[in-house]
Amino acid sequence: MTIGIISLLVAFLALIVAFYQSSLARRQRVRDFEMIYVQRYWSVIDRIRSPRSGGSIPMPCEQERPDIELYLELCEDEVDVRRLGLVSDSTWEIWSDAIVGALHREPYATVWRELSESTPERFKNLHEIQRQIRIGALCDPCATPRWRRMLRGLTSPG
Repeated sequence: MTIGIISLLVAFLALIVAFYQSSLARRQRVRDFEMIYVQRYWSVIDRIRSPRSGGSIPMPCEQERPDIELYLELCEDEVDVRRLGLVSDSTWEIWSDAIVGALHREPYATVWRELSESTPERFKNLHEIQRQIRIGALCDPCATPRWRRMLRGLTSPG
């Protein structure tokens, strides 16, 4: 009887350890995926000329415009991968602040206004974010319940 209880406890502990290791592996996969977007971000930002405007609001020059469009496309993709549940809660918190800021900060805001008028179908996710900002309710595009996000490694317990 004692051996049976010990075997049961060992099996239970083995399950806990296996679940914990699996959880760590899922979190690492999420972080690795996010790193691809971080690298893409820095690649685009490095291409955008650093404004030396002495405190005035920097306006986009024609040479910067393609790179600013690339940045806005990156923002569009970031919203999409969050909607698909591939980005952690903590990373989305940072990305969403940056996305909202870019839509309202020069030189991105000028290019965004022009693109949103000329090609509205190109940036559906960003249009939705902007609509939510207007009504004062920026929602998380990931509709996955918290418990499922925990299982996927998108959020930490607690």
